[in-house]
Amino acid sequence: VGHWEVDTVIGKSHKSQILTLTERTSRFEIIYKLAAKTASETAQSIIHVLKNLPKKVVKSITADRGKEFHLWEEVEKGLEVPFYFSDPGKPGQRGTNENSNGRIRRTYPKGTDFNRMTQKDIMDFLLTFNQVPRKVLNYNTPFEVFMNFLPCST
Repeated sequence: VGHWEVDTVIGKSHKSQILTLTERTSRFEIIYKLAAKTASETAQSIIHVLKNLPKKVVKSITADRGKEFHLWEEVEKGLEVPFYFSDPGKPGQRGTNENSNGRIRRTYPKGTDFNRMTQKDIMDFLLTFNQVPRKVLNYNTPFEVFMNFLPCST
């Protein structure tokens, strides 16, 4: 646990977008609404979303070669983890995230205006999304698997 795949899902008329981060082992998903599809906004958002997680569950990040990930070095510095890129034309190298994006599109099809949604709306969706049992996880939920790797607070 700790290796994340990242991508963006574009909304209506390319005027809105969300950042999707998928943890490879647990399939745990984090979605964050982006104000703009810029490299700066994307880098800052990745850092913001992952910086408060324990180090043991953030070990690496893999993205496609989109322009929004141009400031990958800023993410490496901010999180102190390596940032990798999949080979051009090889989305299967980030297959977990691509699969999750397809599942997200079942609820938010192409043409969805993410500007009309709040981060709370997205969080409400994620509460359900991460609670769906998966065959690949031996019918456990992504939430259950991910939480098993977080340190217990006493």
